[in-house]
Amino acid sequence: FPSGFRNSTAMNRRSRQDSKGKEGSEATAEIGKAKDWREFQCRVWQLEPTVRLLSWAGKRIDPVGVDYILQKLGFKHARVTIPKWIQRGAMDPIDKILSIFLNKMVNALREEQETSSDAAHIYSLQDAGNAYSSVEDLLHAMGGTTFVEMTQTSMREGLEEEGFSTRFIDELAMAAVRKNYGQTVDVPFFVGAQPGLWSVDGGNKRVPVELIKAAKVNLIPGVVHKVTLKNSDQPKFLLQYRLRDHNDNQILTEQKEYDIVIVATPLHEGKSSITFTDFPTPLPHTQGKFHRTVETIVQAKVNAEYFGFSDPKDTPTNIMTVNANIPFNSIAIQTPVSIPSDYSPAGPESEDAVWKVASQRPLADSEIRQLFTVVKDRQVVDWLAYPHYTIPGHLGTFVLHDGLYYVNGIEWAASAMEMSVIGGRNVALLSYNWWHGLDAKVDPGKSTKTEL
Repeated sequence: FPSGFRNSTAMNRRSRQDSKGKEGSEATAEIGKAKDWREFQCRVWQLEPTVRLLSWAGKRIDPVGVDYILQKLGFKHARVTIPKWIQRGAMDPIDKILSIFLNKMVNALREEQETSSDAAHIYSLQDAGNAYSSVEDLLHAMGGTTFVEMTQTSMREGLEEEGFSTRFIDELAMAAVRKNYGQTVDVPFFVGAQPGLWSVDGGNKRVPVELIKAAKVNLIPGVVHKVTLKNSDQPKFLLQYRLRDHNDNQILTEQKEYDIVIVATPLHEGKSSITFTDFPTPLPHTQGKFHRTVETIVQAKVNAEYFGFSDPKDTPTNIMTVNANIPFNSIAIQTPVSIPSDYSPAGPESEDAVWKVASQRPLADSEIRQLFTVVKDRQVVDWLAYPHYTIPGHLGTFVLHDGLYYVNGIEWAASAMEMSVIGGRNVALLSYNWWHGLDAKVDPGKSTKTEL
């Protein structure tokens, strides 16, 4: 095998003109035929292991030279021909495959950067005070018709159009969506295209907690169960809510009037019990349902044999699945939300390792015993975590009524912390612009048609 060779990047494309003096017009052009201008030079040629023969008398007989044998087989210039064959028959195709893969990776990264740049444009629009009355209008401001169409196209279809293979989609993409959303690649493409993951030291719950502190609001620890419209000309809203009396532990019902109401909880069946009364027309219907997700937090030692490993140390710390018949979506080892300086992570072989098992339903004790050998502690969180995404996607409104706004419509575009922040700020701007009569700041650039 050649340890090195000179190559030239020059590729020659020649065409041969018809020979003069011949009758007719036979075309013998070889247009587009490339000639390999690389010059192969073999620096080392050695066949291992060396073979020697023993005669009947016990004497060693040196074998016939390798070059002689190869010449008899038809290789007149074996030192050059065989390296050429290896290079052209194996190395060049491998290089081509790697080049195609690298090109796809570069294009994917470039598209992700362009998409991220387009999405980041919304921040400058919001800094200017602009707001959007519907999820579709907001997405259009973020990324034009591309973003809107991505909510109406499945992730499978989107990846196929981008040139990804069926195997990539059914394995890598499917595993990622099952881990993140507990669903399949039939979710909208926009849902599966959310890049990057991050966490907040102390837990993501600190985001709303710190926002409340920064806003210096008066937080009433009650649960709203009824919103009544009192005056349709200049809306006034009466909110009824329940809260617990810390003195005698009884549930009290109180009410207050507000000029503006912002609903920041899903209004879907199973997620909310708020009723809206005395509105002149029915409020916009909230379509769809939420997807059940069960998170089982287990402090335990993993059963390595169940996953095909003899040594628990070799067990992966992040396991994803693509088969719906498997009782869990994913299993991953966890780290604390606040990591001390002297923290030493527990490996999969440790009984102190903390694992998160995501599934579509609560796991039976027998299923937990299959996954783990020694269980020290177990906690189960059964909740409606994300929308159950379908095609076509549901893109609702942020405006339920003048002065009444709805943040959680943004979840049906994509359920992520950053999307919720964008939706929340959009609603804050909508209410501000409505209160101050800044109509030009709402849905800017959207054409309207008036007929007399």
